[in-house]
Amino acid sequence: MSKFKKKEISIIGGAGHIGFPLGLAFASKRKTVNLIDLNKKNLNLIKNGKPPFYEIGAKKLLLKCLKLNKLKFSNELSSIKMSKFVIICIGTPINKKLKPLTKDFLIFFKSLFKFKIFQEFFKEK
Repeated sequence: MSKFKKKEISIIGGAGHIGFPLGLAFASKRKTVNLIDLNKKNLNLIKNGKPPFYEIGAKKLLLKCLKLNKLKFSNELSSIKMSKFVIICIGTPINKKLKPLTKDFLIFFKSLFKFKIFQEFFKEK
């Protein structure tokens, strides 16, 4: 039996160009999806049935998923505690010369290790 009894899927970056369509795909298959994003404006648009950008078929699918109550919304990383799966769909931060800011990226990933789901995943067997 799995250690995780939770069934929710969390998508960090869930209001973005990759995370939002991915979340809709899972929710349309009746999976509960927690869209986590710092962009409160996009999260509010999605909550209100309006895709934050154009995506073919997204509006109709979004309305269906909202009606099924399969989408949750958060701007707090701590909401991953209710998830069995966490998918990270964030862009790599870059500077003015388009050079990746790997330090910022690594700091973000390090911040995830305070959550049990990541501790269990990376635990040595």
